Amino acid sequence: MIWVRKQTINPEVTDYYLETIGEAYKKAGEDVTYFYGWEEYRPQRGDITVVTRYKEVLRMILNRRPYVYWIQGLLPEENYAQRHSKLRVCIYEQIEKILFRNTLREPNFFIMVSERMKKHYEEKYGVKIENCCIMPCSNDVIYAQNFVQEKYDQDVFCYAGGLNSWQCIDETMKIYKTIEQKRKNTKLLLLIKDREKAMELLQKYDIQNYEIDFVPVEQLSERLKEVKYGFIIRDNLELNRVATPTKLMTYMGNGIIPILSECLEGLLESANDSEYVIKLRDNNDLEPIYEMMDQKISAEAVLADYRNVYQKHYDKQAYVEKMAQVLPR
Repeated sequence: MIWVRKQTINPEVTDYYLETIGEAYKKAGEDVTYFYGWEEYRPQRGDITVVTRYKEVLRMILNRRPYVYWIQGLLPEENYAQRHSKLRVCIYEQIEKILFRNTLREPNFFIMVSERMKKHYEEKYGVKIENCCIMPCSNDVIYAQNFVQEKYDQDVFCYAGGLNSWQCIDETMKIYKTIEQKRKNTKLLLLIKDREKAMELLQKYDIQNYEIDFVPVEQLSERLKEVKYGFIIRDNLELNRVATPTKLMTYMGNGIIPILSECLEGLLESANDSEYVIKLRDNNDLEPIYEMMDQKISAEAVLADYRNVYQKHYDKQAYVEKMAQVLPR
């Protein structure tokens, strides 16, 4: 039996990923049970549990149960970015070391979101990781109906996400303001839940042409129909270098040309295969954006390009087939 613990936080992202792992196990002939609370969890000897949080991994280690650990990020680095406490970082460094050393032992297994993340851990701990599968974060597909020529004939930019400092909303607003000053007939769509804070940002940066909205996930594709460009701006930190934000496939799946910070090395493992991705070396060099704006872009060409990226890097069924061959049983 395979036990997969689902999450109540951000389930629209984690469910897709965890169910892909579950489907891989079913493909391999295993019975799979999804659960939320530990009161539902009744493993027998030899059962494997799929977990995503460090506390869950510690629970597996203490109870000497085999597990698969889906690592979504870098524990010490993310904690420091949020708390700025060196003491807490020291504590989480020790926790991470325990998790990592135990997961290296068979039959335990890693699932990581990028080759860049794997490289990070191999260099940090001086080991070669063999018991590992790479699957980037994604929860979307290609919506061909959103690849319409009209969207590529106008310059509508979008920021979709939260207002956390690590999401670099201020840097994004500065970039868009510069574009607005230099180019005519541009527009910024902010898909942000907190309308009041969104207005404060727009006023702070004196954005002239804008729209604020927020829709549930199931309506997002329809809302993105008119958008041509989408921002994914990040600081050049190790936690960002290994990450693969789902926003990339959300944008590309809806025919939106992503504007990425070049430090997002994990994302570039797939994005580099596209001709319709804008990569910024830093937030002051916006020439790549202007060069794309000056191009005559064909909706059909973008669709073919993004379908190729999806098939090579994000096709769910391909990962089901791949993991069915390598996951521990």
